[in-house]
Amino acid sequence: MTLLPELELELTDAADRRGRRRRGVHTAAVMAAALLALAGIGLVTLESAQPPAIRPAASSPQPAKPPTSAARRAAALAESYSVFAQPRTRTDRVPDGRSRTARALRNTRIDLSESRKVAQLGDVAAYAAPGVVEGRLAVCTWVLRRNIGGFGCGEYRPRSAALRPPSSRTTLRPGSVYFYLLPDSVREVTLVLRDGGQRLTQAVTDNGALLRPPSGALRAEWKSADGRITTQAYYDDPNDETD
Repeated sequence: MTLLPELELELTDAADRRGRRRRGVHTAAVMAAALLALAGIGLVTLESAQPPAIRPAASSPQPAKPPTSAARRAAALAESYSVFAQPRTRTDRVPDGRSRTARALRNTRIDLSESRKVAQLGDVAAYAAPGVVEGRLAVCTWVLRRNIGGFGCGEYRPRSAALRPPSSRTTLRPGSVYFYLLPDSVREVTLVLRDGGQRLTQAVTDNGALLRPPSGALRAEWKSADGRITTQAYYDDPNDETD
């Protein structure tokens, strides 16, 4: 069939336009697919850039097991209290009656074979010994007058030996006796009394100090070798200080 030149030209132009539209649709589809692919990559990148999920904090590490023998436990306490590095003598022995009471405590083992007398004030004596309480290295103390007095055990924490030392206030007529077990870095303890703010100072010997004030104490003070002053307050009624 023969076509007129004008008609043939129009048909050719129409075919070209259809081809361009097909190519345009194909190109647009390819571009859209590429954009989607890029968007997917972007999403993956953003997700991977997020911080990891927060996990629950790990539980506190278990305390180290105490040394396996009484001698080694005493050597561990000697890092803070040099009295445990000194040879033990007969006077370092805790009176039998109080040692039997200590043995009766549950979940507590006291190394009475490593006890030391750490202070003496008149007829009142103070003792200390290593031990194990609830599986932890501990230091135990006694304040006694002729086998009568007080006793206690607490976990040994060398970093806070001067900040929170083993201490007690024991009523032994006619008043109260204050006791402190302090590391080698502390040389003396001072009690500030309720009666006019008077001060009573006692030197620390063999890591222990016993004080018997004439009246109740407001607070105790001691200074470490680094110059830090620690205080321990007493808030109760001064009338409770004497019997």
